[in-house]
Amino acid sequence: MGGQFLLHAGMTDEAITRLREAIELDPKSRVAHSFAASAYIQKGLFEEAIAEAGAACALTPANTQPAALKAYANARLGKWADARHALEKLLELSKNRYVPPFNIALVYMGFDEHGEALTWLERGLEKRDPRMAFLKVEPKWKQLRANPRYTRLLCRLNF
Repeated sequence: MGGQFLLHAGMTDEAITRLREAIELDPKSRVAHSFAASAYIQKGLFEEAIAEAGAACALTPANTQPAALKAYANARLGKWADARHALEKLLELSKNRYVPPFNIALVYMGFDEHGEALTWLERGLEKRDPRMAFLKVEPKWKQLRANPRYTRLLCRLNF
């Protein structure tokens, strides 16, 4: 999806434009709504991110990525109870079925709990979470780039 590539290239405004166009063409695209949520997070437009993540959740309730994005945005907005409740639901769900560790790490980043986020990213590497392939380009990990644990993760991924 073009919007995803633009987002990862740091072209957030262009990504939002393309993702809005994609949603107009296919309002039931969970992927477009999820990446729109991610792009809005990058712009600091957390209410818009929550709306897009909510739309993605409604389309595919079993997919945990939109729930993680929504929790991240809620944490950034200071809606701690909503974000913490979502995190607890993801952690509980992970006891009974696979929840990508990348998603749980993302929520911890929303709370600025870097140690927990890194623990879950390390778990993602162990579990071969496919989204780990985006670790180097996903802007939400920017705050971790100087952290030695993060650097070791990138080395283990051969990035």
